[in-house]
Amino acid sequence: MRVGRPRIWVLGAIFAGVSFVVLVQLYLLMIEQGPSWVERSYRNRWGFRDVPTRRGTIVDREGRMVAEDVPAFDLVLHYRAFRRDHVVGIAVHGANLAMQAGGYGDDLFGFRGRERGPLQALQAILDMPAAWLREGALPADIARDLRFYVSALVSVTTGRSRSLVSRDVRGATPEDGVSVRDVLGQEVVAGVTRGFARRHAELDRISLWLAERGHQRDLWDVVEGRRRVHGWRDADAEHVARTVYRGVGYELAVRVRLLGERHPGLSVRPSVGRRRGRLAGRADLASLEPLVGGVTPYWVEDREDLEVTVDELLSEQVLADLVPLDPDLPAELSERLEADARRAVSTHLLTHGRIGRWGLERDFDPVLAGRPGLRLVVKDRRAVERGQWSSLDTSPGQDLQLTIDLELQELLEAALDRHWKGAQAARELAIALVEPSTGDILAMGGRPLGRTGEPSYTTPAATWSGVGFVGSIAKPFVALEQLDAERAGRAARHHSGFGPCAGTFKIAGLSRGLSCNGHGAAVTDVGFSLARSCNFFFYQAARGLGRDGLARAFARAGWFAGDGGDDPRYQRRVPGVNGIGAASVADRGVALERKAIGYGVQASALQVARAYAGIATGKLPELGLVESPERRRRAVYLDVHPDDLEQVRAGLRRCVTEGTARSVSGLRGWGVRAKTGTAEISTRTRHNNAWLAGYLPGERPTLSFAAVAYDVPDRLHGADVAGKLVAELIAALERDASLRARFLPGLTRR
Repeated sequence: MRVGRPRIWVLGAIFAGVSFVVLVQLYLLMIEQGPSWVERSYRNRWGFRDVPTRRGTIVDREGRMVAEDVPAFDLVLHYRAFRRDHVVGIAVHGANLAMQAGGYGDDLFGFRGRERGPLQALQAILDMPAAWLREGALPADIARDLRFYVSALVSVTTGRSRSLVSRDVRGATPEDGVSVRDVLGQEVVAGVTRGFARRHAELDRISLWLAERGHQRDLWDVVEGRRRVHGWRDADAEHVARTVYRGVGYELAVRVRLLGERHPGLSVRPSVGRRRGRLAGRADLASLEPLVGGVTPYWVEDREDLEVTVDELLSEQVLADLVPLDPDLPAELSERLEADARRAVSTHLLTHGRIGRWGLERDFDPVLAGRPGLRLVVKDRRAVERGQWSSLDTSPGQDLQLTIDLELQELLEAALDRHWKGAQAARELAIALVEPSTGDILAMGGRPLGRTGEPSYTTPAATWSGVGFVGSIAKPFVALEQLDAERAGRAARHHSGFGPCAGTFKIAGLSRGLSCNGHGAAVTDVGFSLARSCNFFFYQAARGLGRDGLARAFARAGWFAGDGGDDPRYQRRVPGVNGIGAASVADRGVALERKAIGYGVQASALQVARAYAGIATGKLPELGLVESPERRRRAVYLDVHPDDLEQVRAGLRRCVTEGTARSVSGLRGWGVRAKTGTAEISTRTRHNNAWLAGYLPGERPTLSFAAVAYDVPDRLHGADVAGKLVAELIAALERDASLRARFLPGLTRR
């Protein structure tokens, strides 16, 4: 008993010591590290999953699709997996590491080229001294990485176990001068070469498939770009899976998926693409491109906007509903889960989110974008989702209906193509069609269109090219002001007392004068002066009206904002019309009398069409590109006497029947009211802007229009270029039964 007692005490002491250590560890786990382990437990059970949303569809005024989301696939490159597990990536990186070990540099091989491409990289690894794989021959980390690349290369191409291959390579003790090729043996090297060639050829085929489906970037260029980013700029970049091709199509996605096991690092994942609508038989409605706009993923410079979007999506109330209410859940963990939710939404927007960049897609992005969803899912110990705890429901984007008529737009595009591909005398062509009573933009476009995909990209119909003088297009509004000033008793010389037109006449301060065709005493007839575009009538009108009178005339047209800049008739922009050029009237540098005939006055075809819609209806409409049931667009009365307005309308009709537009066949039959304009923009070349603007039909206007050819030779005038363009468009509209029913209802050609 005496002998056993000390042993018992020893065992008791040992047991007590072990118990103390266990208790200390339990204390550390439960008390000191408790929150951390609780958090790990919850994180193992819960996880956030993002739910993408559908972007709204854009349709024309008849409900035909202009742009919509369609299911698609993205090709994704995870560069670390490609570098470590794909034979081509293994060869290039292994060869560069071997060259670095030999003192030749670390960037000799890449994924492009015939002299230092992947095939040459493979040979460089096989010809590498096998002694470099031994312990102690090189720095430990380089020798270890070289053994990894050689083992991976052999394993992937021959199907042998990587651990067995690594053991054999590690255990080899080659003599100096022996290469890796010699150590592996002829049979293994042949298998490596065959397997490598197959996978390299398959990547070539994938690159060819991408090119055949319209993707401009070569796959080898893409992979090489990721290699350089990883090696030179950002070593952590290889850990992030990057979308390198969007919208690859179902057939290509299936092919890549079937080859997926042989091409680690490359994968496809479902996504959403944006498809444009096309009319049957029409390859493209080119002028709609800058109007509809474009959608791109979020860019690095969008981070501030992205944070604002995340704040809007995840309000305090949304987070309170999303994060589970568990009494055992520490407050700190709730905060971390909320941060996880924000991070999940932010990551989703960065990787899958899309944002409108220009045109309608940008201006109406909050309407079209919708709201992505977020789910808090419950997982089992194998990380398999078993249920859902809470969710933030996805909200699809709202659809957008345009005022554009696709069939009318098609006719406009065809007319523009024919005229632009003909003589090409102009620097630029532009035309706009507007519904006079509502201000709906029915069709607009021009040639050339410039470059696609830029935020500043716009249509020629929305701005002007070079010097945008409108010329005699301005005269009807000067005539309206002349008549209104006479009726209201404002400063003006009564037109009945205007002197006869004798031809050329001088303007004070200018070396060159103005000219007319010697209209004589007929100049006192307002309708005649408009029809024949008599400069002398408007010369005398300007001298009587003065600066203030001309300002009122151009403000009535919506081209002049006034000194305060807040005139309701002046429309600075149209939502969805990108890069619209503001109308302007020169304050100085242009003689008063020249302003009266449109010099120093600049406006786009769209703004001119709007102004003539005002003459057609007596109200200047607010232009719009999108139907909005919630808001009716405003219209501002021209504030002139109906008799005065009718005099100007009659003058526009006489312009077509007996005046400067009488040579344009096809305008008379539908009662078109129109005015030609020819504004000289260069005294050196004598080049002009050639305009035609007006509306049809006369009694119940359904279309107002403006067409212009910028910078044409001086022998060409408004009727010669813009007039023919409009006449061809009207003739095509007449031949189309559905368009004729919509825009010439119940009318017959006279």
